[in-house]
Amino acid sequence: NSVSYRDGRLTAVSGQESASKISGTVNFAGAGGLKFDNVKISLPDLEMDAGGEYKAGGRLNMLINIKQLDLNSFGEMAGLKKKMKGTLSCPLKVTGASDSPVITASLKIADGYYETVNFDLIMAELEVKDGMLRLAKDKVFLKKRIEGMGDYRLEAVGLVPFPLTEEMRKKFKENMKGLNVFVTAGNSDLCIAMLLGWFEKLQGRLKMASLPLYEQPDRKASEEEPSK
Repeated sequence: NSVSYRDGRLTAVSGQESASKISGTVNFAGAGGLKFDNVKISLPDLEMDAGGEYKAGGRLNMLINIKQLDLNSFGEMAGLKKKMKGTLSCPLKVTGASDSPVITASLKIADGYYETVNFDLIMAELEVKDGMLRLAKDKVFLKKRIEGMGDYRLEAVGLVPFPLTEEMRKKFKENMKGLNVFVTAGNSDLCIAMLLGWFEKLQGRLKMASLPLYEQPDRKASEEEPSK
């Protein structure tokens, strides 16, 4: 690997035979600004691309494409106590102020588990804005095939607190802002127990409804669907 710096540009080039590769250019735009051009990172457990800029004053405009991330290795590296496994891919866009960014992402996790919950596939279209994670209608689901039972599928829509700063966490706690999610499931007995096992503490509203597999819920019939 080689790194060079010239005229405010930091450029990295990786050797072809290296197991870990980092390449691309970081342009120091002055006054605290940075511009990332065709940054590529390839590690044994992570492959990603990134581009965009961090403007002076803390404004972000970034495109990040996580092509492959091993969740087991990530959890160990991050010191997470929860057991997890799977392969994650996620293109995402980050814009706005660095202390309160708007994040849009298309998440996919295949062949994994989280604690005692096993799944074949999780797919989600997500947006984080003003400290809230929005689960888009008909765009968030978990799928699992169980031997002797067939498939079950869990879908969710609504809002989940997702504070990115300590100030946001304090504000949410003072205002008692909590979970507000509507969930539909093809096997409600299994999924209710599964969902409750994910959280050490639940605050807010979680509405469950069962439905035949792969059939969309009747939204008009639900009076408790979360407001957007």
